[in-house]
Amino acid sequence: MIKLVISDNEGTTTVVPLVRDEITIGRKDGNTIRLTERNISRHHASLTRVDDGYLLRDLDSYNGVVLNSRAIVGEAAIAAGDEIQLGDYTLTVQAEVAEIPDISTEVSETEPTTVKKLPRVPRPARLIVFGPVSVGAEFTIPHKGQISIGRAPEADVTLDHRSVSREHAVLTVADGVFKVTDQSSANGLLLNGEPVGEAELRPGAMLELGEVVLRFVGADEKYVFDPSEASMLMSSRGKSRRPVLLAAVIVAAAAAAALAIVFSGGAAEQPEVATAIGPAPASPPGTESAEPTPPTEPAPSEQAIAPAPPTDFPQLLAACREAVAGARFAEAMAHASAALKLKPESSEAAACHMTAKVNHEEEQAFVRGKAALEGGDAEAAYEAFAGLSPQSLFRVRPEVAAATEALGRSRIDQARVELASSPGRAAKMARSVTEIATMPLTLKEEAQALVDEAKAAQPTAKARTRRGGKSAKSAAASAARGEPSQSPMEIAKACVARGDNSCVIRALNGRARTAQELGLLIETYRAVGNAAQAERNMNLYVQRFPTAKKADYYRRLLGQ
Repeated sequence: MIKLVISDNEGTTTVVPLVRDEITIGRKDGNTIRLTERNISRHHASLTRVDDGYLLRDLDSYNGVVLNSRAIVGEAAIAAGDEIQLGDYTLTVQAEVAEIPDISTEVSETEPTTVKKLPRVPRPARLIVFGPVSVGAEFTIPHKGQISIGRAPEADVTLDHRSVSREHAVLTVADGVFKVTDQSSANGLLLNGEPVGEAELRPGAMLELGEVVLRFVGADEKYVFDPSEASMLMSSRGKSRRPVLLAAVIVAAAAAAALAIVFSGGAAEQPEVATAIGPAPASPPGTESAEPTPPTEPAPSEQAIAPAPPTDFPQLLAACREAVAGARFAEAMAHASAALKLKPESSEAAACHMTAKVNHEEEQAFVRGKAALEGGDAEAAYEAFAGLSPQSLFRVRPEVAAATEALGRSRIDQARVELASSPGRAAKMARSVTEIATMPLTLKEEAQALVDEAKAAQPTAKARTRRGGKSAKSAAASAARGEPSQSPMEIAKACVARGDNSCVIRALNGRARTAQELGLLIETYRAVGNAAQAERNMNLYVQRFPTAKKADYYRRLLGQ
């Protein structure tokens, strides 16, 4: 006879002999085996007798059915020695009756199975997926040896997400110590929000592999997966994530600054950053318009004793949550980091740290976008704001709408300039305005009218080209004569084809509007040895296009 040995998260173990042909498992009354935890669906799974064994079937449960650390799809056969994971319960299949003390109550074919408790069996450690894929899936960790984690189907823990490398990490168990090691993955490995190459896992640790978040549940740790907790945590992370190493540098710097503020007794100045609630973010460096007003010294009767910084875990956790609510994200990360040092296993502290970190990253993106907008670079401002997650509090700021409108106006104006010489280019530029969902309707209508006008002008332009179109050589000659019959970049390309650097400079000097045009002008000045003009235009490039790929390269050249 086959029996199921069921272990729950409270240390309770029960044994259920399988004497029926059809056995149902779920949270609702009427199931043959009733499991009452909230991560069990009302009708979770079933067992059907087939020949001398049983077939395990997932009844479209919310958290799925895991057989031997693999989620089953539909149904699968079970055998002695198999381990089934249903929510917070582990069901071990056993075939030998003599190995289990006969302490279960007698089972009939008509009454639901009732069981008595067996001696407590420790539950193995496991990894629980918080998202964004396979939410709630649990992977049991063996008592010794190692398991692989990655996107590859043959991995022991398969996480099918584009941000996870095929062989992302390895988890090793030896003498009760769990260690995770990054396998040179593309997006790195984070433990409780901090990048690591190798680290020991403690109960409650939060692992990030790319965008996928896992919670480590220690051996015999009492933990019940809560889908709402996972959903809230993943929503706070947002959909857009910058590269891990860059985010880690930003977070580390902000956390260090916040620690200095929190624990230095207030001696350090507060950083000038945007806030999601309250006054608008401070202007970027170099835009201050007035001297700061010195603080007024309070009268002796008004002076208050500053509260001591939090030191124990409850205070630090409360301080983190309060700082998040007040949009002081760097400070919140500092409190959460201190709390995790006291209790590394705390999922609450890890969640607070992650929420603060994600919001801090978006705060920095907003500051960059605002600085670009104030500098007149609508393209860079729109690009920075586009990185904000759909749920971000910063998306409602007026600067975001202003950047979108400025971008639309800039592209429409540029399309009008291009209309006479290049209707196709003008239509493409105007069409890009109509494709931005958040663009004001008036600008969309104006851009669409330009698209229609450009389409009507294209046959005329083509006919003109057939009658007397210019070759690359004649276009370069036109540039030499100062005839603006084509766009600056088209003329410059014709000049490049001839190897005429002077022609390139004449075509683009004072007319370069895009990063590509300005970059070509800079490289041409460098090629002819005009360092002064190259440097002047590099400074202009960095100011106009601070987030472009070549901006960092030109910054380094200017620094030299």
